[in-house]
Amino acid sequence: MVLASLLISAGCRGGKEHQPIQYTPDSRFNPEYKAVFETWTKEDRIYKGFDCKLIAAATYKSMQFRRAYAQEYAKLYRLGPAEKERFLKDQADAAATYTEIVFAAYVPDKQWDDFLEEKSTWKINLIVDESERVAPVEIRKLERNNVVLKHFFPYVTPWKSVYLLRFPTSRRDTGEALVGNQSRALTLLVSSVLGTAEMTWELRGGESNS
Repeated sequence: MVLASLLISAGCRGGKEHQPIQYTPDSRFNPEYKAVFETWTKEDRIYKGFDCKLIAAATYKSMQFRRAYAQEYAKLYRLGPAEKERFLKDQADAAATYTEIVFAAYVPDKQWDDFLEEKSTWKINLIVDESERVAPVEIRKLERNNVVLKHFFPYVTPWKSVYLLRFPTSRRDTGEALVGNQSRALTLLVSSVLGTAEMTWELRGGESNS
């Protein structure tokens, strides 16, 4: 426990500057997947004085990310062409159903790890182009000891809880795509009285859910 505390404390230092993604020693995937993973993964931290209150990492499952994920998965599991095509179609269908973000969080107090609760310490919102604000329609807790999850999302550690955040794919008032080819940026806000973590993805035309 002392070693774990030291590792977490060390990880909390350094203020709000960009922190490189910490890869576990057994993270072994091809450079193509790693490059795409890093493009669509953001991290942020909340401090009160010198005390770290939240370490957050999030991966936006854009279609570019889903294609890289499918390629890596197919390689690891030795999928045949037909199986690989079905897996990629499943990814495309999932993208059409929900806007999804994998979210991992470390908090020093277990009481704050209540992201699933109706009266949670935290409010989670997705901001599209600094104007459209939407709440998740589903927050699902994932098994952090899952070997597949740990391989593809190497920021997953025994000290973080992991969630799948699902947001709608279309605007409620118009039915138009929430994130489309003209979208410029997505921002995940994780806010509380402790502070706000803010993770922003700059979108390039055609690299959102298309």
